[in-house]
Amino acid sequence: MMQKIFYIISAIIVLICIFSISYLEAKPYLAEVKIAPVKVYKSMLENYQQKQYEKVNTSLGYVKPIIDTIKLEFEIDLNTEFQTTLKQKDNTFYTTLNRLIFYDIQVIFNSIQEEGKTQSPVILKNWFRMAYANYLLLSSTLKENKETFI
Repeated sequence: MMQKIFYIISAIIVLICIFSISYLEAKPYLAEVKIAPVKVYKSMLENYQQKQYEKVNTSLGYVKPIIDTIKLEFEIDLNTEFQTTLKQKDNTFYTTLNRLIFYDIQVIFNSIQEEGKTQSPVILKNWFRMAYANYLLLSSTLKENKETFI
């Protein structure tokens, strides 16, 4: 029985390591992110829709490395925008979240452009998957909340 538990735990640890490797390879800030960014973005969206603003604020800590990278690369301070929208509790939050997702996609594509020739096809495939997952979330939130963008 203990041996089966050991094998199950070992398998889980190996799967976590394999899943984490693709995020570690993509961009230095992703090594600091403990949860897949797209999962955090979904959580932020759901919590904001349910008016659980404190949970949204907590989620910002998980994507802080991404927000910091965006600030360095594009000189856009999304952290200040998020704090403002959370205080106002209005629909501008959706715009700020969509900008975060958009710029995260842009950072990934910049990495592909800059480092694509030196990276393996497996790493490039993982980068495209991350960008695509962000795109799917971005497009669905735009459709769901289109009245806030018109």
